[in-house]
Amino acid sequence: MKKQQTNINQEVLLLCERTDIAQFLHVYIRHLFKQGVAMNNVQIINFNGMERLQALLKRLENMEGADKVRKALIIADSEDNIRSKSQKIGSVVRHSFLVELEYCQHYFFPGRRSSRGWHHGYLEDVLLQVLQQDSSEECGYYNLYNITADFLLSVNGCRGREYQLKNESRHMLCSYLSGTDKYAGMRIAEAAQLGAFDLDNQKFDSLKNYLLML
Repeated sequence: MKKQQTNINQEVLLLCERTDIAQFLHVYIRHLFKQGVAMNNVQIINFNGMERLQALLKRLENMEGADKVRKALIIADSEDNIRSKSQKIGSVVRHSFLVELEYCQHYFFPGRRSSRGWHHGYLEDVLLQVLQQDSSEECGYYNLYNITADFLLSVNGCRGREYQLKNESRHMLCSYLSGTDKYAGMRIAEAAQLGAFDLDNQKFDSLKNYLLML
């Protein structure tokens, strides 16, 4: 996924805000296929930050295969200002070839609040909620989780109020996994592939529904 895209080879595109999202979706979609879920093949593209989305779309428009694209889903973290981010995506889409597609939507991690919009936060927020309890190995799940939380509390204290960790759940998750032998040093997608998370959890229902619309 680090390689620069040179052509479009699928009718459905998943455009992801960052590498961890793109890699996790690759694992999650493979999981759905293994479970017998019928869905179209997709091409996953990482655009490396919202400020680069417009440039990516201009590049994709001129690639071989762009005329065959029928559907697209932009997947990002909601962070704190959901309305602003939604408007920014909408503006970029309206001035791109995506506006001509039969389907183009966006999906924000950590997921939807039923019909009330989106939860604030990041992919790692939902992953923390679906951690398998046996992922802690010999430490005991709650012991390792609480020790990790205490460690990050100390880290934030050292950093000071102006420099608090932005995506604290990401640091929490990576620190938790580093306390194990099986998952230490792995990226999120690698840990997901080895069973660190419950990918069948209902927390992923909204994501699954969006993917099935493709």
